[in-house]
Amino acid sequence: MSKNKRRTLELCFLLCLLSGCVKPPEIKDGTEIAKAESETENVQQSMPEKKDLSSYDFLEQTKEGYFCRTTLEEGENKITVDALVEQTGLETVPILTAKVLDEKLDEEKIKTTLFKGLSLYDAADEVRAEIEADKENEDYEVVTSDMMKSDPANDLVLRGQKDESLSFDRYAAGIQYTGEEYRQVKALDRAWGEADATMQEAGEKLPQRVWFGKDIREDFTEAVAWDTLCSAMEQIGITDLKKICGETFCDSEGQGYYAFSFTRCIEGIPLMSGEAQAQRNPLCVIGEAEVTADGVADIQADNILWETLSSEDTQCINVGQFIELVGQYLKDGKITGDGSITFNHVELTYMMVTKDWEIAEFKPVWRMYVPLEELLAAEGNIHGSMEFVVDAVTGEIINQISY
Repeated sequence: MSKNKRRTLELCFLLCLLSGCVKPPEIKDGTEIAKAESETENVQQSMPEKKDLSSYDFLEQTKEGYFCRTTLEEGENKITVDALVEQTGLETVPILTAKVLDEKLDEEKIKTTLFKGLSLYDAADEVRAEIEADKENEDYEVVTSDMMKSDPANDLVLRGQKDESLSFDRYAAGIQYTGEEYRQVKALDRAWGEADATMQEAGEKLPQRVWFGKDIREDFTEAVAWDTLCSAMEQIGITDLKKICGETFCDSEGQGYYAFSFTRCIEGIPLMSGEAQAQRNPLCVIGEAEVTADGVADIQADNILWETLSSEDTQCINVGQFIELVGQYLKDGKITGDGSITFNHVELTYMMVTKDWEIAEFKPVWRMYVPLEELLAAEGNIHGSMEFVVDAVTGEIINQISY
């Protein structure tokens, strides 16, 4: 989903929250989540017996993985699951500690890969000077949080000398890039916006944007665009991306771009992304990019620049045990469901836990959730949880985001 569309959807949903249609989610920072974990129920749930996946009647093996189809019920509480599980659980999985990259990204690779060798200058000192000047303003208010904590000496801010739309910012554990192709993408957006406004004023039907199924150019498919993005990121040292979703935006002449949401994998396991959240959880790793036939136009990726410090293998529950645990928690009244919502995403993922935003622990968790778009489609009629996260080692509930 493109950032503009996603932000519009999120804004609409947040307006519903403010108007009292639903109860806002409790989004906790790293310190609060760590505290919440220490206050988890003292009575340890009995762990379901680990069995071969073929013995679970709610799992069906396919070429892509296992399909999980089941309905868990306790009185009026109901949880329906219909999801493909690509990673069904390992005998052991690493618990990782990581730190924010201390060194600058390779400036020369950024120039040749993303800026294609165009003339640039390091604007980090200039940006820091602007921040300091802002602080002198009596109306200045600090709006950043500990989430953005980083050593300014390690920030990398590149700007184009002739075109200020050329930029690359490395901040905290995230990056933001706006390239030459950005102008092409935004020109298309402006054209659509102007056409929409004109036709709306005249009372005519708004023009339709073309979605999946139409190539921007015959040889530039979504798969090629994704490979273009991955290749560019690999060249600047960011590897193992996992696509969450991709969408196509183009006009009747086939000019346009592909928009991707993605996260990053470590040891083959994706880091927890925030596409289930009505508000972006700062503990999530999420990237968004727009790619044209000429290259990468735009990237914004939060919490993606981590390097592993240590790795310790530990026993891990499988997807069958996870589903049985959810049923057990439902029966015990520790979680709630809503029969009108079907959970169509079940995955083993790494959840980031940090207190200082310099050192983080990536712990394996099982996650069951519903994407934001489907929650929006429910028009606010949500009475249970949209997400369950369970520790893949202990089986304890880590959090549940409810409405």
